[in-house]
Amino acid sequence: MLHDIVPRDYQCNIANSVLENGSTLVVLPTAMGKTVIAAMVVDKMLKKGKVLFLAPTRPLVEQHAKSMKKILGLKEDEVCHITGFILPEKRGEEYASHKIVCATPQCINNDIQNGIIDLSGYALVIFDEAHRAAGEYAYVPIANEYANQNPDAFTLGLTASPGSSKVKINQIKNNIHVNRVESRTEVD
Repeated sequence: MLHDIVPRDYQCNIANSVLENGSTLVVLPTAMGKTVIAAMVVDKMLKKGKVLFLAPTRPLVEQHAKSMKKILGLKEDEVCHITGFILPEKRGEEYASHKIVCATPQCINNDIQNGIIDLSGYALVIFDEAHRAAGEYAYVPIANEYANQNPDAFTLGLTASPGSSKVKINQIKNNIHVNRVESRTEVD
């Protein structure tokens, strides 16, 4: 249940579509509420397992951790944020003891390779700034490992700028293992 937030109709429609239809790339302009949509999806998916919320920078990771606590009314010990400032020896404890892990992809990718995190218990992985899921960027191996470890892998990509070509959008979809796109513009 959301706290102190009244989602807009389009946010509810997108979140419901994601929950009904599975792994999705959500494309919305900046400041149109991608985090609120993510929170609505997280709220339902927490019943099935843990959630991993990836973002490319430490400030974004911290912002998402704070937003999830506030929007979902969660306690301090239910959400953590993992960045390079937390030693690998401590990160395993954090993964084990929190419902929602907000993290940089570099930390998660390193921790997968070092056997510190097991993605099989995660019901949802969110890729914020999903347009980065190309080439050698850490989103790609994380998505592949998540799909390998979890037969029910459910991914949500969030971006304001997926690129203008179908080839680029399809590359992002393939790289984070989503099969559909929900897109809105400010005009919508």
